[in-house]
Amino acid sequence: MKKVYPGVPPKILFLLFFFPFISGCAALAISALGAGAGIGIPYVLTDCADRTLNFSFEQVNRATPPILKKMDIDMVKQSSIKNGKRILASANELDITIDMEQVTSKVTRVTVNAKKPSPKG
Repeated sequence: MKKVYPGVPPKILFLLFFFPFISGCAALAISALGAGAGIGIPYVLTDCADRTLNFSFEQVNRATPPILKKMDIDMVKQSSIKNGKRILASANELDITIDMEQVTSKVTRVTVNAKKPSPKG
């Protein structure tokens, strides 16, 4: 089997995109990710998944679009932000914002926020 994202373990890619889809399931977030370690608690409090990955910005940036496509998430727009990139995407009544920021040459911070669009009136 050919590895699609050299240097990026599949577990990391799965965790990177798993967080936005646990909205409304705070109990699942805390129990599945380890309440003792406190991993799920920041998500519950801020409604944003925030993760610091031990991969270069370039690795994370390269891996993101194919993973979104594989998950049937449509990329709407890409733009530059300070030290990184912002991706706006959508999936099944959700507006998704993904911010990727280079912290060091080997560390990237990823913040994912998925929410229902506000009603138009």
